[in-house]
Amino acid sequence: MADNVQALLSLVRQDVADTKNETFSLTTVAQGIVAELCEADAKRVEILPNHNINISSNKVMLRMTLQNIVTNALNHNQGPVKINLSANSICVEDQGGIRNDENVLNSQSTGLGLYIVTLICEKMHWQFELKPLTHDRHTATISMTQS
Repeated sequence: MADNVQALLSLVRQDVADTKNETFSLTTVAQGIVAELCEADAKRVEILPNHNINISSNKVMLRMTLQNIVTNALNHNQGPVKINLSANSICVEDQGGIRNDENVLNSQSTGLGLYIVTLICEKMHWQFELKPLTHDRHTATISMTQS
């Protein structure tokens, strides 16, 4: 929690010096997020590939970004979610259409999660793209290669 607060404060201050890189397992980070968010329904999320991918980046910023994107996909669709990992990108795809239950229709979603994703990507010089594939399938992609 303290790491998240520091990351958000860094975004607000626009302090580039706070972007410490470290080498870590992107696969392990993704698995941890899925375990936290999908305690009862972990089979709903698939992480590909199923082997370990190590990257060098700011772990706190990347974790916060991925958690917001996965949360968005889980909250706004009823089907499975696929997380495709590589050394240079993360792609989260929802595959089930927009949920139409009362909780989602009556929720007052602020869009703050995706706004945080956008801010982090700008700070880290990553590219973020959210696009529809079909009327009921969407992808959110983070490209971590610097252009």
